Parts: sequence; C-alpha cells; structure tokens
Amino acid sequence: MNTSKLERAQRSIDELRPRAEADPMRPVFHFHPRSRWMNDPNGTIYVDGYYHLFYQLNPYGDAWGSIHWGHARTRDFTEWEHLPIALAPDGDEYEHFCYSGCAVVPEDGPPRIFYTSVSADRETHPHTQRSAVGTADLVSWHKGEPPTLTLADAPTGTRADWRDPYVFEHDGRHFMVVAAVIPHDGQDRAAVLLYRAEDRSLDRWSYVQPLHLYEEEVTFAECPNLFRIGERWVLIVSPFGPLRYAIGADGDPPDRFAPDRVGIVDYSAEYYATNTFLVDGRVILVAWIRGFPKGRGWNGCLSIPRELGISTDGDLIQTPIEEVRSLRTRGGTVAPEVLRSNRVELGDVPVRGVEIEGTLRIGPHGRAAIRLSSEEGPLFSLEFDGATSTLHAEGIPVRLDPERSAEQPISFRVFVDRSVVEAFIDGGRRCVTRVAENLLQADRLVLETDDGAGFGYLHYWEMIPIEYRDWDTSTRAQ
Repeated sequence: MNTSKLERAQRSIDELRPRAEADPMRPVFHFHPRSRWMNDPNGTIYVDGYYHLFYQLNPYGDAWGSIHWGHARTRDFTEWEHLPIALAPDGDEYEHFCYSGCAVVPEDGPPRIFYTSVSADRETHPHTQRSAVGTADLVSWHKGEPPTLTLADAPTGTRADWRDPYVFEHDGRHFMVVAAVIPHDGQDRAAVLLYRAEDRSLDRWSYVQPLHLYEEEVTFAECPNLFRIGERWVLIVSPFGPLRYAIGADGDPPDRFAPDRVGIVDYSAEYYATNTFLVDGRVILVAWIRGFPKGRGWNGCLSIPRELGISTDGDLIQTPIEEVRSLRTRGGTVAPEVLRSNRVELGDVPVRGVEIEGTLRIGPHGRAAIRLSSEEGPLFSLEFDGATSTLHAEGIPVRLDPERSAEQPISFRVFVDRSVVEAFIDGGRRCVTRVAENLLQADRLVLETDDGAGFGYLHYWEMIPIEYRDWDTSTRAQ
C-alpha cells in the first residue's frame, strides 16, 4: 500500500478533528471516526480478543467522495482504538474508490480483505472484486494482483456495477456472496450471486449460482450478508431502502437457500449497509446510520451493535448487545401511580443521552406516545395506534403484531444519543432508527395515553460516552 497516500489521508482526518469533536449534535455512545465522512461497516471480524471494524471513509470531506477503508478495534464495543487507515484507492484509471467488502483470517493463511474496486468510468472499466493481504495484526495491507473476480467471472449479461463481496465459511469451505443485477427470464433482476473458493488459498473462486433473486420492486440488493443462526441461514440485503431479511429452512446448505420467512430489519432507511461479527455462536449486526446534515466536519456513525436471534415462530429478533449496559450510569424509575396519569412530563430525564425501557398496554382503539420535548412542544415522537396496530416514528410507520391482545404488553427500549434515536420494540421484533437534528433543544420526556392505553413500567439511564484512543505503535507486538 502507498504509505504516502495513507499518511496524507490521516493528516486530513486530524486537521478537522477539533471541529468534529466540538459539535454538540455528534453522537457520543455510537462509534464514529475522528472526523470526516463514514458510511458502510466493512471487514467486521474477531481476532485475538479484538473486534476489528473496517468502514467506508472519505478522509477529505464530510460528504461521500474519495472512499478509503478506515479501521478501528475494540474488546467490548465501549472502548475503541483508532488504527491506521487500511486501504486507499490507487488513483489510476482503474480504481477511484475502494467500495465495501469483508475480512477473513483463514486457518492456514494471512488475513485477507475482499473489496470492490471501482473506476470513475464503470462502462469502460467495470467493477472488480479485489483482495488485499494483511499483516498478522491486521494493521498493514498490500493489494493483490490480478483482481480476484472480474465481470467475466459473473453470469453473462451481469451489470457492470456488481459489488460488496461477503465471505463466509461452511463445512470447511469458503463461500462468497456478491450483489448484482443479472438477466433472468427476459428481465434485469436484482440478485445475490454465490461463489465457492477453489482451495484454502482464497485466490481462486468458482461461480455456483444465483443464491437469491428479487422481485421487480428491489432494483439492487446491496451489501449482502449471509450467515447462520443455529441451523438456519439468514440473508440480509440493503435495497436502497429499509433493509430486508430472508430466513431459510432448517439445515439447508447455502447452495440450496430457500427462504420461508421474510421481513424488515429496520423500518428506516437511515439504518443501512449492515455487516456481521460472528463470534462463538453470537451473531452481532452493525450498520451505518445516515441522514446527518453536511457541513459539520463529520457525517455518519455506527449503529448500536445488535445481537440476532430467531423467535420460536420464525421472526428475526434484534436486541442491543449486553455490553451496552455498561454505559448506563445514573437512572430512575417512574412510580406506577405517576404512570397512571394520561400525561406525564419528566424534566429530570437526561433526554439527550439516555436509554429508556418500559412496557405499554394498548387496546384496539387506544393511543399512546413517547415524546422528547422542549417547553415549546414535541421535537420527536414515537406514537402508538391500537386501531391500526402501528407505531409511527416521525413519519415512518412500523407495523406491530395485529394479533396482539389488549392485555399483552408491548416492550420497548429506546436509545437517544444527541441526534440519533434507535428504538427496539416488542422484544426486538420491530426496530426503527431515526436521525433527528433538533434534539439538542429537548429537555424533558413526555408520556401520553388515552383511556385505552397505559404504561406498565418505565426505567431510564443516562448513557456515558464510549472512549477512544489513538493507535500506540508500541502495542503492535501485543
């Protein structure tokens, strides 16, 4: 890797760091780079006690642009170490951007990054899937030649913008999925393509088949993630809108993926471009949170990591990882007699950096709301409507279980981090993420119900910031 490019990019990050860190809108318990633009999480991998996070980074602005790969690591998601930038685009006619991908550490080989190499002219130079080989500590990377996969390795007629390789292992073999648009029955269809490694070197790959084809309303299935929860394969894609999941039947191998359950990961498109940590049976999902205003010296952050499971009736379950609880500090519980009022205003809740947990009972015609407010009125609202079994999150409808009885409580955990709200509803069966620019004026929590609804309990905790440190080269041998 050209060290002068990486050093120049790092200096640009450092130059804007004071401005970014001083911005009161910037989240404090969601991971982000020191400054500038961040998007997709990449190369999420656990090695020697560290969770390594690579991510899309524009070190020269707070908007999408010259995409590099940033890098950080953590042992527990609450203390992070910023590592040197991992990848920079070559800057020649073939590579202007280093798009999304993954990282792999084979048992009998060096660490590998797989990513999409992108030219400014995709018609003349279609996307290729390239790799880079890393040092044992995953800090320094050297790009390989030739590309791992070119358009000639895809089905005939595949569109030139195929991208986002994701590698996984099954029964001692490595597989890769790639997002693409391919011809099928006379139409262009969004697809996830499946490849198989020829050997343990991961240098040679064979095309297997389309893993999954999407209907016409999905025009592209970006950032495919394919992994197992127990014996079931789960596919998550980012289709230029709210993320979709598909769950396959028990025991099926990846080349016979046949989903029997589909759903929405997060009802907001502000939660996007996921990747996974697969560690000791845990599946931890992270995403890029987007939608922040430009011109503030930073843009984008990582979501709260979510641990995934499958319910007994086949739904995807997402819960904040247990490690997040260590960020809780002073808190409180709202007394039951207070909650019996139709309107409760709580001025002592630290609403700009808080976790709120509780339950709500709502009848077939009941209404309830959780509002972050100021003296002038609500600034952000989660509104529950029993008649339509819907939660409205500032314009985004979230469909709740219509079969729920009036006596069955709805659980919720809501995280507010300056300008970000992440809500986990009904035990994580429904999730919604929003970016809200005006929350700096919020100074109270307001709970509202009519006679057809009521809160069961409500706890809250102030959340402390996660901690960062810069890479110390003296620790490299550790």
